[in-house]
Amino acid sequence: MSKITPSLETEAFRQGQAGADTDETTRSGQTGKSGRLAPWHPVPVRLVDTVMPHLKDTELRVMLVVLRQTWGWKVDRTNVDRTEAGKQTRTSKQPTQKQATKRRDWISHRQLCRRTGRGSDAVSAAVASLTASGLIIVEDAGGKPLMTPEERRRCLGRLYFRPGTVWLE
Repeated sequence: MSKITPSLETEAFRQGQAGADTDETTRSGQTGKSGRLAPWHPVPVRLVDTVMPHLKDTELRVMLVVLRQTWGWKVDRTNVDRTEAGKQTRTSKQPTQKQATKRRDWISHRQLCRRTGRGSDAVSAAVASLTASGLIIVEDAGGKPLMTPEERRRCLGRLYFRPGTVWLE
């Protein structure tokens, strides 16, 4: 049995530097004394308890990436309203910070393959299975759900992923 040495990526996770290519102010997790964010995010208990035993490996990996890219991101929002002209106006004199998660996120097929460590065919099959079961929803830029692989292939723009409504029940 050979000794396993941690990769640089594993070391980055241990040091709280995972996803260094992302904006530090919007990443998920808890801020430590060093200002870094903890390299974790919450996972629905239902996923672990009831859904995971029925998922294939690649399906679980794709599901986790979608959860990380949506619910795993905290976006700071102040108490601003948008006027019809698109300008921002404050609703009070003192801004308050609120954190919200992303509703959906653009994730390319190449990024899904890279983040899951799986091949293109396996990722495509996993996305098809997860959308058919309602665990994830894939949309075009206008928010129209793309339920079949044919619809997703015909979409010339970006594909946006979000957790399915089954997670809100």
